[in-house]
Amino acid sequence: MLRGLGKVAGGPFWIEPFFGVVRISENGDSIVGYELHFADAARGLAKVPFGKHLRWPHWFFPPEWLMTFSDGAFTEGRLQ
Repeated sequence: MLRGLGKVAGGPFWIEPFFGVVRISENGDSIVGYELHFADAARGLAKVPFGKHLRWPHWFFPPEWLMTFSDGAFTEGRLQ
């Protein structure tokens, strides 16, 4: 939740699963590739209110992601 000047920002807010990998070069001066996954495709967006206790088995790694952004060298969906 965002706070500014001692006040809580108005909502509503939701929580979504997220998984990200960023691969950097050996000398650390550039990004070699990235893979970012957002939201459960089966559930969709804005279905779980912020603060709700989750008990779903596939919450953190859903079987299918709603959105995926990637660039770089991949094999079987993972950075090499």
